[in-house]
Amino acid sequence: MEESGLAADVAIDMYEKAHIHLLRRFQPSHWLALELKERITAGYLKEERGPRYQKARDDYEKTTKKNYPKKSVHFIKMDLVEFDQRIATESTKNLDNKVQELLTHEAMPAHHIRRIELLEYAYNAAMLKKNYINAEAHLTEISAIKMELYGADAPEYHLSKLKLANFYVDYTDKFAEASDTYRTSFEDFVANEITDGHIDYIEILNHMATYYEANDYYEEASEILDRALLASRKRYDDEDMAYAIELEKIGALQINLGNYDKATENIEQAQKILGSRRSEANPLFYAKTLITEAKLFAVKGLYDEAADNLKDAEKIQKDVGASIEVFAISSDEDLAGLLINVGRFGDAEKILRKSLKNTEKRYGAESRFMITPLDLMGRLDLLKGDYSEAQRKANRALGISKKIFSEYSTKNVPIIKLLAETHSVIGDYEIAEQYTQESIDILKAPLWGRTHRCCKWPVTTCPQ
Repeated sequence: MEESGLAADVAIDMYEKAHIHLLRRFQPSHWLALELKERITAGYLKEERGPRYQKARDDYEKTTKKNYPKKSVHFIKMDLVEFDQRIATESTKNLDNKVQELLTHEAMPAHHIRRIELLEYAYNAAMLKKNYINAEAHLTEISAIKMELYGADAPEYHLSKLKLANFYVDYTDKFAEASDTYRTSFEDFVANEITDGHIDYIEILNHMATYYEANDYYEEASEILDRALLASRKRYDDEDMAYAIELEKIGALQINLGNYDKATENIEQAQKILGSRRSEANPLFYAKTLITEAKLFAVKGLYDEAADNLKDAEKIQKDVGASIEVFAISSDEDLAGLLINVGRFGDAEKILRKSLKNTEKRYGAESRFMITPLDLMGRLDLLKGDYSEAQRKANRALGISKKIFSEYSTKNVPIIKLLAETHSVIGDYEIAEQYTQESIDILKAPLWGRTHRCCKWPVTTCPQ
């Protein structure tokens, strides 16, 4: 219940009552009594109940020193409690050293639930620092430990694999690995073991839909999003901020799928919820819905409305003093694309130059995350009359897209259109026509022809 959003003070009260009841039958050194004491202590720290936290910690450490050897994992549990709070409130500058100190502590077993918790802290710290290599390594180790602890058929192990698959979809080019995990871990081990109210269920569906959309399986992606929306309605109150955030995520994906009516309905509902709770909600969430709606306006050709939304979102960002970039990798590119559509070329170029530099540093020069900023920069070069540079960027983007997705992926179409436009402007009409026909052929191709290299499941299992 605590993981699902139970209020901290309510959770503390429940743990305290359970602890009192347990001590009527068992000693304070009983493993479950220590587990409850640890939860209570963590709750006090989180709620900033200083004196009660210190007393609870002293009692815990006194019990462990009296009843357990120094190599027991109980001796570092209070460090783990403090570490959990530090990662939520402090800079991550020194957290990596603390993680390694605890991971290599003589009391920390190689395969233990506490090691998993510590690795989860390390993962969160790595994500805050955008160190995706370390983050992936931590998730991989967590999954390996869970297999040792629970077994290869355990749903808990496969949930950890699904979290790694979600990471692949968000931050890597490992679509084949992600698809294999969704096919086996979700469909064969998890789907029948959890309900749509499970804490991870909606997140898994969101990422599966993202995977399907990226690989041109629009019908499957749309069906998955409908399931995610239904699950959200069951899990959240219709005025819940978490529900509004989920509606925005679904709406953004529905725009990519061309489901504009559904996207409009979900985005407007998200804005209504967040707008009515502006004093409680993080204003950047509301700004994100404005940018998503602006993207929808631009698709519909409503550029004045899109421009108004951008101004409102930028005002919120300025007031808060933060960037929407914290919410999604694509936000900078989405924003730059919108700025181009409303004629703010200089602002778009500033964002894209920074985005290209940061993206190449984080993901590599051949990553799929380079495709959109290269394509958009190529469009700006075309508008400025730098046709050779526009062609160079477009050819680079197209090469990456074909390598990551396939020669027939719809992700290639915007880049091919840019090449067609560039050749048309400089008078190479025959080549422009060839590129135009290539984009038409991709859009007319049957599903298997378009996405063979990144089909629904790994190529080794798809029809030949």
